[in-house]
Amino acid sequence: MLASRRPLAHYGFRRPRALRAVWWALPLAVIPLIVLLTLWVGIAWHIAYDFTSYLGGDALDSASLAGLALECAVLGWYAVVLWRRLPEATTLRGLAV
Repeated sequence: MLASRRPLAHYGFRRPRALRAVWWALPLAVIPLIVLLTLWVGIAWHIAYDFTSYLGGDALDSASLAGLALECAVLGWYAVVLWRRLPEATTLRGLAV
């Protein structure tokens, strides 16, 4: 516990400005690993996401929002393509839970 009650920003800690809610990306990123048995698709996915985030920066202007929308559309489309390629046994209906 800190000795003082000062906020963490006083000590140099800062909250990220452009922290996006990407909790849905982890299950979608596992699909290529199951289907293709390779990590290269996940690595390329991560590079594409980082590149788009780098281009947008911390600004919320129309160009960065358009880039984010395009990124979400492309990655969502690719997730649907990979989901359809899953074998029936690995879908939730085929699992014995």
